[in-house]
Amino acid sequence: MLKIKEFAARKGLSLKELAKKLGVKPETVYKWAAGTNTPTYDIIRELKRLGITDYELFGEVFAEHEEIYLNRVMKATSRFLEDLGINTNTKEKT
Repeated sequence: MLKIKEFAARKGLSLKELAKKLGVKPETVYKWAAGTNTPTYDIIRELKRLGITDYELFGEVFAEHEEIYLNRVMKATSRFLEDLGINTNTKEKT
């Protein structure tokens, strides 16, 4: 769940002030805080630009499964690089 209240507090902003910075209605931010609505991709990108952490964005779900997500990202990155012909094997041969 989005931890928008914690993010706003960390930035020294009220939810109303955060809404103004994001160019959305305060009611929209209140809905995010209540968990009844989620921000769009463009708003998430803006929140990331303002410094929201992955934990504030994804909450406990990310924290509980961080290793799984990181492994998926690493595997996807390795496959992408290998498709480009870049060797991703970092182990040294003896």
